[in-house]
Amino acid sequence: MVVAAALTGCSLIGLGIGARIDKDNAGKRKPIEAWQVVAVGPGTPVDVSLRDGGQVSGKYVGLVPVPPEQYADSFGRSREANGSCHTPALGSTTTVAVKSGK
Repeated sequence: MVVAAALTGCSLIGLGIGARIDKDNAGKRKPIEAWQVVAVGPGTPVDVSLRDGGQVSGKYVGLVPVPPEQYADSFGRSREANGSCHTPALGSTTTVAVKSGK
């Protein structure tokens, strides 16, 4: 019974410390899963976790317009490097089906 009381006490202290940290960090950075869609404005601090375990941190500066010819060239090189079966060609029609049928 003493062990259970000690563990409960430690757990409550940890809960209190965690709640304080969460309160202090309210409105600051929070992890976002890759599948979530989030609006990010210019100047927002971001940390990106890479598949290889690396991490890139910085501030989002916004979208940079790219001329269509430059985009098509870059997209084509990316398709070749990653296997053209992973992304459809520019201008092609793509059908997306989900398991729920919606």
